Amino acid sequence: MGPRGYLPSVQFMVIVGSLLVAGGTVAAAQYYISSQNAPSALLTAQTEAVQQAWEESLEDIQAQSGIGLPDAPDPNAVENIISQAQSNNLTDSIGRGIFARITTAGVQGLGDDVPTQDSIIAAASAQVNTSLNTAPAISIYSVEPTLEAQHTFGNQVISAMNRHPKANSNDTIGVLAKATDTRTAAPLAELATIGNEYKAMANELAAVPVPKTLAPLYQKIVSNFAAISLLYPAMAKVVSDPIQGLAALQQYQQLLSETAGIFTNIAQVLKNGGILFTKDEPGSAWDIFLSAS
Repeated sequence: MGPRGYLPSVQFMVIVGSLLVAGGTVAAAQYYISSQNAPSALLTAQTEAVQQAWEESLEDIQAQSGIGLPDAPDPNAVENIISQAQSNNLTDSIGRGIFARITTAGVQGLGDDVPTQDSIIAAASAQVNTSLNTAPAISIYSVEPTLEAQHTFGNQVISAMNRHPKANSNDTIGVLAKATDTRTAAPLAELATIGNEYKAMANELAAVPVPKTLAPLYQKIVSNFAAISLLYPAMAKVVSDPIQGLAALQQYQQLLSETAGIFTNIAQVLKNGGILFTKDEPGSAWDIFLSAS
């Protein structure tokens, strides 16, 4: 497949977008996460203002109608129900949790208001964020940044990647698309092979002597590929546990995009350092990352 397979292609982005549409809860959770990235003071002020306005409006309506809200259910009892609803299937767990929280809100005459919906989305988002594993740190071997060391590094990295052609986004997304289109899990068996290829590639890349000046960037590449390899068991659940599968796919997309950007940075450093490769050398593929940027 070569290095181009590690870049997010147009086809990759289109298919990922189509698959993520099916994960409404994941998209809603992502919206909540994005809102959390706003400056904390502004976010707190906005939240308090909305909450205060909502409470004042509710109090006015109650005062005019003479009818108050029912007593809230015991929070401990609600949490106990939600806890008992958890299972190894993230989609089922989140679905049951949402149902329990919506039912609880409905008993209080709530559910359609923004604060209640935000709290329900936040709870679902927390479950998605804690469901995926993180890759352990992988040690790399650094050397002095001589011209020869940089040239050797450039060739060895590309050669290592070329020895693992199955570790690419096109095969991964192709399998996921086929499984979701047919709604069958049979095609997903291929993901185990692809995940093992990413793991083997990460280990082989870790053994490549890297010039010290490039070590921080290269460490991130190796770690990202190791992290990607751990996502495949979760992506293989895209039919039986859609939220789990789509959450893993989303993280795969993010890691792949980040890794491609780091490759581009390294390619630029090699070029600026006068490290040139002939067309017959594996290192000539570094130009792919520069042209893609």
